[in-house]
Amino acid sequence: GLYHIDENSPANFWDSKNRGVTGTQKGQIIWRIEPGPYFMEPEIKICFKYYHGISGAQRATTPCITVKNPAVMMGTEGTDGPSTGQHCRKLISFTLSDIRAIGLKKGMFFNPDPYLKMSIQPGKKKTFPTFAHHGQERRSNIIS
Repeated sequence: GLYHIDENSPANFWDSKNRGVTGTQKGQIIWRIEPGPYFMEPEIKICFKYYHGISGAQRATTPCITVKNPAVMMGTEGTDGPSTGQHCRKLISFTLSDIRAIGLKKGMFFNPDPYLKMSIQPGKKKTFPTFAHHGQERRSNIIS
C-alpha cells in the first residue's frame, strides 16, 4: 500500500494494490501517482509497505520517498502555475536505498535465500521517453 511516512496503521493506506489470494509472486505493480487528493502540498513524504494478506504482518517497506508536486511549487513561488486542465510533466528523479524485507520464506532448491528484485519501467504512453536505466533489475542484499 501507499502510506504517509508517519503512518503506522495498516488500515490507513492512501492507495493499495492487491494480487489476490492466488496472485503471482513475480511481476510488477504499476503505481500512478496523481496530484490529488493526497499530493496537494508542494512536497510530501511517503513510503510503500507490503503486508501479508492473511496474517496482516508487515513484510517489506521502502525508505522515505519525497514526492514533489511541481504545479503547487510553481504557484507558491509566485509564478503562474498551469491553468486548469493542463498538467505539468517533469522528469522525476528519486533514489531508493536500504530496502529491507522481513519474514520472507526460503526456497528449497533454486532460491535458498529470499530477496527483493525491483526495476524501473517507463509509462506506457508513447510520449514518455525511454532511458538506459529502464528495465534494469536490482536485487536486495541477502542478510543472514
